[in-house]
Amino acid sequence: RAIRELRRVDLLLVGGGGLFNDYWPLLIPRYLAWIIAARIAGARVAWLGVGVGPIRRRPWRWLTRLAAQLSDRVLVRDASSAELLGGPSARVSVIPDPALFVPLPGERQPEPILGLIVRGPVHDDEARATGLVELLGEAAAAGRSAGLEARVLVMAPSADRAYHLGRAGDRPPVIALGPTAAELGRQLGALQASVSVRLHGVLLSALAGVPCVPIAYDDKVSLAAEQLGIGDLVLHPWRGARESPADRLAAARDPARVRAVAERVFGLRAQAEAVRG
Repeated sequence: RAIRELRRVDLLLVGGGGLFNDYWPLLIPRYLAWIIAARIAGARVAWLGVGVGPIRRRPWRWLTRLAAQLSDRVLVRDASSAELLGGPSARVSVIPDPALFVPLPGERQPEPILGLIVRGPVHDDEARATGLVELLGEAAAAGRSAGLEARVLVMAPSADRAYHLGRAGDRPPVIALGPTAAELGRQLGALQASVSVRLHGVLLSALAGVPCVPIAYDDKVSLAAEQLGIGDLVLHPWRGARESPADRLAAARDPARVRAVAERVFGLRAQAEAVRG
C-alpha cells in the first residue's frame, strides 16, 4: 500500500526533528525502510532539518549513513549531525533548525512571568529526572527572587512529565503551548524570560525575543545555544557542581544580550533563501 502511494508522489520529505537516534531499537530501520520504499517507487528523497544522534551502536550508524546515501538531499540542523553522516558534502548540508523560519505573529506584551519549558525524560534519562526537577525548582526560585511568577509550559502534554515544583498548593500551573502559531506567539510574548529543557523552547524563545536560559539535557540544546550566542548561559543538570540559575537568568535578561541574540536570529533567518535553493 505504501509503495502504491509513493508512486503518486515526486518527493518523500523526511523531517524534521531528532529522527535518527538509537533510543528506540527499531527507529532507524523504520526510516531506512521508508527511504528504500520511496526509491523503489521512483520517488526522490530529501531530509529537512533532521537531527542525527545519539547513535551509540555501530550497526545503527551504518544504517543511518546508508539512509543518507540513498537520499538525494540531506539537510541537517547542526554540525554534529553532519559529522555522524561523514561530514558536510554535496549531499549533506547544515541549515538552521526550521523552527527559526516560523513566523510568530503579534507584538510582545510581557508580563512578570518566567516560563519553564519542560520535557519528559526518555529511556536512559529516567534515573536522572530528579536532578532535572531540582534544577527547575532552583530556576523557579530564582525567578521569584527577580519578581517573576513561574509557569510550567509543555509542548507535548501527553509525553512531558507533570513536574511538581514546590509545595502542594504552591506549585506553578502547567500550561500547554500552542497548538497554533498565533497562540504560541501570544504565550511566549507574555514571558519576561524562559528556562527551557526543550530544544525548540530555546529556539522559539529566541525567535520571540524572550531571554532564555537553556538546560542541556542533550548536546543538541548546547549546540543550538552556541548558534544563538548564549552558550555561556547553558545550565547542566547533571554536573556535580551546578551553575547558578539566578546568575544565568540575570545575564540572559541583559539588554545587550537580548539585542545580540536578536541579531543572531536575523542572520539565521536570512539563510532561508539558501535553504530553498
